[in-house]
Amino acid sequence: MHSDRPAIILVGMGSFAREVVGSFFQDSQTDPPFALLGYAAPDLCEDPSIQQTVQWLGTDQAVHESFAGSLFSVAISDPHSRLRLVQEYVSAGLRPGTLTHDASYVARSSMISAGCVIARDVRLMNSVSLGEWTHVDRGSDIGHDCKLGAFVTVHPRATLSGGVKVGDLSTIGTGAVVLPGVALGQGAVVGAGSVVTRDVPEYMTVVGNPARPFDGHRT
Repeated sequence: MHSDRPAIILVGMGSFAREVVGSFFQDSQTDPPFALLGYAAPDLCEDPSIQQTVQWLGTDQAVHESFAGSLFSVAISDPHSRLRLVQEYVSAGLRPGTLTHDASYVARSSMISAGCVIARDVRLMNSVSLGEWTHVDRGSDIGHDCKLGAFVTVHPRATLSGGVKVGDLSTIGTGAVVLPGVALGQGAVVGAGSVVTRDVPEYMTVVGNPARPFDGHRT
């Protein structure tokens, strides 16, 4: 661990967390802003590349008891799980850390809130606003004046055109496109590859091109 950089704990060690470790801490071309102290998870990760380079700090409860005051990032894509874990870690006295990859573009007029993860090759254009603990995964493109709430997940290569509004706890699938000025209500889910042309109500799932409500019975 580098003593001249603050240490951060990664919560979770599933598929997205392993990508975070690789792109931010193992393969980054420049020194990351944090030194990775280790990760918290119910069990030891079986990935050899993780075992060799990242320390397992124990379960969430063990980290709560031993690392109060430390910075943490939650590398879990499900918004509701992320919300629960953040509440538990903050209650235990840990503090949010924000990860922005050095290979991404963030306009100076954009605002990234505490706890966000901005993965590799993301573009955040002018006057974009990201709420707390939002994830924008690799290759996504967020257009001018987009406003994303808290605990939003944007999966890889999604495109949000200008002026899109996204409510808290929403999920935008891989390769989805949201057209200019569209609003997604809280908890909305956009299926992978969908093209959203109109507003989506709270907690509705939409799929297809153009995106339509999904009732769970389509084949």
